[in-house]
Amino acid sequence: MEECLREYCAPDGIHISKLTASTRDCDNPLETPPNWPTYDRIINLFEEVTAQAQRGDIVYIHYSGHGARVKSIFQDLKTDIFDEALVPPDIGNGGRYLRDVELACLIQRMTDKGLVVTVVFDCCHSGGLSRGRFDRNRIRGIGKVDHTILERDVSSFSEDELRPVARSPGFRGVTVQNNWLLGSRCHVFLAACQSQQVALEYDDVDASTGLLTHFLIQSIRKASRPLTYRQLYNVMTPQIAAYAQQVTLDGRQDVVLSGEANTLFCSTDRLEIPHACVVRELLNPTRVEIQSGTVHGVVRDMEFDVWPPACTEFVDATRVARLRVIRPHAYTSEASVTELFHPDQLAPGCLTVPVTLLSLQSKVRLVPPSPPSQDGSAETALEKIRHICESTPNKWISIVEPPEEAFFQVQVQHQTYHILKGNGDALDNAIPPSLSLSINNPNAAQNLFTILKHLAKYHTVLNLKSSRNNVTASWLSIALEDTPYTSPPPPRMADNLAFACQENTVQESDGSTCVMLRVKNESRLTLNIAVLDLDSAWAIEQIYPETNLVALSLEPGVTLELPLNVEGVGRDTLKVFATDEPTSLDWLRMSALGSNEEPSGRRGGNQQTHAGSVLGELQSAFVEDGPHSRKLRTIEHFRRGWVVKQCYLDVNDGEGDERDGSEWEMPPYYGSDAGGSYLSVSSRI
Repeated sequence: MEECLREYCAPDGIHISKLTASTRDCDNPLETPPNWPTYDRIINLFEEVTAQAQRGDIVYIHYSGHGARVKSIFQDLKTDIFDEALVPPDIGNGGRYLRDVELACLIQRMTDKGLVVTVVFDCCHSGGLSRGRFDRNRIRGIGKVDHTILERDVSSFSEDELRPVARSPGFRGVTVQNNWLLGSRCHVFLAACQSQQVALEYDDVDASTGLLTHFLIQSIRKASRPLTYRQLYNVMTPQIAAYAQQVTLDGRQDVVLSGEANTLFCSTDRLEIPHACVVRELLNPTRVEIQSGTVHGVVRDMEFDVWPPACTEFVDATRVARLRVIRPHAYTSEASVTELFHPDQLAPGCLTVPVTLLSLQSKVRLVPPSPPSQDGSAETALEKIRHICESTPNKWISIVEPPEEAFFQVQVQHQTYHILKGNGDALDNAIPPSLSLSINNPNAAQNLFTILKHLAKYHTVLNLKSSRNNVTASWLSIALEDTPYTSPPPPRMADNLAFACQENTVQESDGSTCVMLRVKNESRLTLNIAVLDLDSAWAIEQIYPETNLVALSLEPGVTLELPLNVEGVGRDTLKVFATDEPTSLDWLRMSALGSNEEPSGRRGGNQQTHAGSVLGELQSAFVEDGPHSRKLRTIEHFRRGWVVKQCYLDVNDGEGDERDGSEWEMPPYYGSDAGGSYLSVSSRI
């Protein structure tokens, strides 16, 4: 990795410090003890870099080695009863664990100073798994929780230093609780695998290195131009998945990417790239597997265009191939190559975008005034919107005539366009008055067209349902509950927490206290959870995970608790998605109606799919329209699936009663083991 960084960065603009303890094919580290990454030396190195670097400098931190889950020494500061810890090589000879809160504090100091930080962990997160071909002599973590607290287990940090990162306040855009580096927008975090998986070694002729590190280096070197972390992720993940499939029992190693994914590698520059899924594997010269399936709506015979991994604009000159889906699965699909424009460029990591759709359009009926308007202005205004809808290609709205049923009506009343439900009732949420719909406004018809498209997209996601499969339907329980606490506790995971499932129920709140969303994995599978908030400003926000490209795992029997701050007035619909493989719903985000702001969490990502019919089409249509707002037992024959459940939060403007803000009684924390044999900190000054 050091060699790659020196090749990538200007020689006179990089400074690399290393702490290493290499143990390949021997029991003791090859390096002398002064070079080992011990507790004190790691902390000292972080502090040195933080002191020397200037605001805007780039800091790259690469860790590979052992990790453990240990009894917490910070129980007065944090809700967890365990710490995730890095295991220095001298841990059995007087050394100390470097614990999660301490490392988070060190990284926070860097970001507070304005440093641009990237953290890469090429290690197991589960603590008890091998980073090798299940060779127990190459364990990369401690297999059991260390419940002992020794006399030397004392932090070098004061409580005042650790308190801000140990128990940061909750907020509507929730953070990830099962990894203490996954919730920040202030840095990029790249992990080799999810918490329940192994991080594999890549065995080369000369040396053995982590699988993530190997393909990260390879992707950087092969790229014809600098890539963003998202683009690197797109290129690496299919290759890592293919390698893992060959050497592991379950064939899975899912890389985790969080934070500012649209930042160029080791740079402060950003590059907004189009949303797309990726080619996962070349099955043969005429057939590929794409990382998109029925959970995103892919169906047989859908067509996809293929583009290079580093593509930033989808133009015909750079198109690689065209595909037709022949066998859709839950999160992947097999597709045949029907046209090949650049044979040498078709490879895992290429971007794919759907080009054919089913019927996503919301039907709109234009209702003429009765009796007709005296000057014909209302009828003329309706014809203007008809012309725009019929002459402008779009995937969202179409004009229909009676007796065909419509989803929306458009009428002209008092010289103003009005949008109603198909049955003539008023919409559930108001249209912002800033969007002028007076027919005397020359832009009114175009404004109306834009609004109708936005509402159609919103309602398509709102009405999204999974298939009525008794197996997947039982995977998940959800509930919303008002709490007596004005200051939300941190998000967390709890084991053996019982509550009644309240799917499709309405929870009322006056906004004076936080509301708790509980999501429990009732299956025997590890599920991946994502939560969308559809609010009364016609915005769609992914509130969990907020800064990740893919949904995050929830183990069997575990409950995820997400405290939500409540703002404004109106109804929010919370849709909870559960899949049995990692996937991304990031592309479904929408800004509030009338807002020109980029959705607050939209950093793009890789899409995948397998379930019914709509999600793949949604992906394509959202990709085209591009740019939220109010914050708020395994069955053999059924191995892949997804389910979505929803509940509602009604916020009124009542004063509410005075509440006691007493401490919340926390159930036992359920987390995951951290993983981390070398630590490298690079500062580009």
